[in-house]
Amino acid sequence: MKKFFAFLASALLIAVCAVTMAACSPAKVKIIEISLSNEQYGAAIKKGNTELKAQVDEILTQLTGDGIEVDGKTVTFNSLYQAEKDAEAANTPISIGTVKT
Repeated sequence: MKKFFAFLASALLIAVCAVTMAACSPAKVKIIEISLSNEQYGAAIKKGNTELKAQVDEILTQLTGDGIEVDGKTVTFNSLYQAEKDAEAANTPISIGTVKT
């Protein structure tokens, strides 16, 4: 489970960085206000890419709602936060499971 979160976080970070570098200019960036937690998050999606936007929106809706089923466990933003804090305290890598594709 810890490997899944590490993979998910890495993949999202790489995707956000790649898309941001490829498409970022002052005319194309739109800042939106969504209160998820005290940390600041952002994602860049090429304008018109409604399929990717729908996928990201669905994942965020699930994480902020009832959660996503991963390896028989329900994962939410709160459980991810707690797993991160537990891993930090134990000085271990974090993972929430294996992604089934």
